[in-house]
Amino acid sequence: MDSSPTDLSATATALLRDGGPHTLPALAAALAAQGFRDPAQIEAAIELGDALVDPVITELRDGRFIALDAALEGRVFTHRLTAEEIEANALEMFDVLLPALIVPNDPPISVGVPGFHDEILASRSLSGKGWAKFGVVVLPEGFLASRRVGDLVALTVRNGEVTVDHVGDEPAPGTLGEWISAMSERESDLYIELDLLEALVADPQLARDTCTPLSDQLADAGFERAGNKLIRTGTVPAAGPVEQESAASEWFGKAFGLDADSARAATRFLALLTSWSLEEDDVEFSLDAYLEECFDDPETLTPLADPAVAQLVSDEALFRLGIEPHVMVQATEQLLRRGPRTTRAGAHWMIGRAELARDDAPEAERRYRLATSEDPGFSPALNDLATFAAMRGDTTAGLLLLERAEAGTQHPMYPFLQHFKPAEHPELGRNDRCWCGSARKYKVCHLGKSDASLEHCAVWLYAKAGLIIDQPRWQRLFAEVDQAHHDVRVVSDVVLFDGGAFDHFVEHWATLLPADERDLAQRWHGAPLVMGVLDEVRPVDGFTVRDVHSGESIRVMDRTVGDDVSVGATVVVRPLPVGDEWHNYIGVHPVADGRHEEMRALLDAPELSLQALGHVLGDSDR
Repeated sequence: MDSSPTDLSATATALLRDGGPHTLPALAAALAAQGFRDPAQIEAAIELGDALVDPVITELRDGRFIALDAALEGRVFTHRLTAEEIEANALEMFDVLLPALIVPNDPPISVGVPGFHDEILASRSLSGKGWAKFGVVVLPEGFLASRRVGDLVALTVRNGEVTVDHVGDEPAPGTLGEWISAMSERESDLYIELDLLEALVADPQLARDTCTPLSDQLADAGFERAGNKLIRTGTVPAAGPVEQESAASEWFGKAFGLDADSARAATRFLALLTSWSLEEDDVEFSLDAYLEECFDDPETLTPLADPAVAQLVSDEALFRLGIEPHVMVQATEQLLRRGPRTTRAGAHWMIGRAELARDDAPEAERRYRLATSEDPGFSPALNDLATFAAMRGDTTAGLLLLERAEAGTQHPMYPFLQHFKPAEHPELGRNDRCWCGSARKYKVCHLGKSDASLEHCAVWLYAKAGLIIDQPRWQRLFAEVDQAHHDVRVVSDVVLFDGGAFDHFVEHWATLLPADERDLAQRWHGAPLVMGVLDEVRPVDGFTVRDVHSGESIRVMDRTVGDDVSVGATVVVRPLPVGDEWHNYIGVHPVADGRHEEMRALLDAPELSLQALGHVLGDSDR
């Protein structure tokens, strides 16, 4: 069966929902039995993180995979309200962390985590609130209006969805109380997300009754919160993250498939980044002293010289943890000064990536070059330098850089560089007038650069703009829009043109583009999605669409159009001007019956809701 990762992931989710936990070999074998390649290929794809894209699929610490919504089905989690929560109609996440993990971020309930859902938090005036710093479950406006401080609400998973109910009488400790009593005998610290989830999988009866809130019972059992874990009441917290790195690195190594030394180096450096991010009032130890401890044995950081480890640390810091780019720069400068020399390439590259995240492209490129001067084969820097070359249209330099990098030929820009490789002009010397008639010397005009038609340059420009979505700010928005897990091209396009990424691209990258692409980019500014009716379909050529709003018909070029769309269908497309023509690069996406008015209202609204748009398009694609 030749199917997409989405198809494989959907089948895996169904298998896990119906059959319960599976080990990796068992899951791969079950998927192979459904017609997806052979088990070894599936195992490799899952281990590389390329196969299981459904967020409800969760890996336990013992290596088994589960469908999180199935594991939580029928479980009840209560929470005691505070005055701040009632005012904001939001719940601090600790008591209800597990059901919050499957909230789809669609109204009426959503999740707000600082650094990931800042728009949601701002809508309830929760930005910067101390009690909301670990995340909140946002309820409908007025939902808690009749509640009083100390009242209870219960979150329950029913048919894969989270419902919220008011609780009348004070409940008993219940089955959760029995579990907490057992956990209180343990000497190690307690992690709700990991320990409780594993207990729910092991005990089908656990948390099926309405129990006293977790936080209340844990406090009674002698636990108190310390960040994202629970420690014994009265235990003096460690002076800093370094002392806690053993347990953290063990978990990190398991989660990301790292050996012990690499996991320790990654967690130690991430702890440095995190500590640098803390507000001064939250720091219970001396940062200078912690720096000395972090670098007391610099050789323990040697694994950061591995490009894969440096890439993972950078992704975790800038994307998942939301470390501010300037903090990443400051802390990584310490690695340059105090770390092993072998890590200098990785340090320069991580600084470059942070500089790019704060829109300093020239400094980012300089850092990437410093990285390759330290290690000529450092793949992440070579890949990023190739992106700069591609932006300038210098295909020859870009290809040479990618071909030096490990797996560089698999970089998204490689096929474009190959396709637009310049024609040879052996009759011209470097100082001769360029063949294009610009009156400039060949070496400064078209030597090593593409001489493709405007139509082909437009395809390349669209691909170049799409590269910036790899930056953390756009990845967060991508994740918010892609709640329905539909065509990645559509999500990328929506983030680009409706989420502000293309405007950002033009502002910060246009100066690097060749003149014809720079002009095209300016013309594409503000290009809207169009909902229209197909009046004509020309397979492998394009279509004619009649805008339902204006009634105007537009003849659009689209080489990807097949016979899977029909005349008369209502669709969403994005025509972009290329010369005297219109081109579409996102495919043709029918609007599901019954959703036409909803889609039209979304597109006509003064401010487009990207999450709602993603939801409607996702329903249309299924």
